[in-house]
Amino acid sequence: MGEMAILVEDLVTGDHPVASVTKSSKVRLSHGEHWGALGSWDKIPYTVEVVGSVTLNCDQTTRMINIANSVAEDISVGGVKDHLGRLLVTHSEDIRSRLFPHIFEENDG
Repeated sequence: MGEMAILVEDLVTGDHPVASVTKSSKVRLSHGEHWGALGSWDKIPYTVEVVGSVTLNCDQTTRMINIANSVAEDISVGGVKDHLGRLLVTHSEDIRSRLFPHIFEENDG
C-alpha cells in the first residue's frame, strides 16, 4: 500500500503531537455571454473566481505532514474544479434570464 492510501481519519494516530496543514486553491476565469447575429454581435463580459481551502490535522512527523499536505491539496483543487463548472453554468443562466433577459429574449428567440 502506498502512502496515499492513508485515509484522512488515519492522519492522526495519537502517537505523536498533532500538526495542522492547510492548502488553498484559487481559479479565476473570464468569459462573456454573446448575443446578436449567431451569438457574435456583442457580449457581456464577466469573471468568476473560486477559492477553496482545506485544513487537515496529522501526526507531527515529516512523513505524515507530507501526506497530509498532498491530500489537502488534492481535496482543495478537486473542490474548486467541481464548483467552478457549476458556477459557470449558473452564472450564465443568471445573466441570460435574470440580469439581462430583455437582451437575450429579443435576440435568441
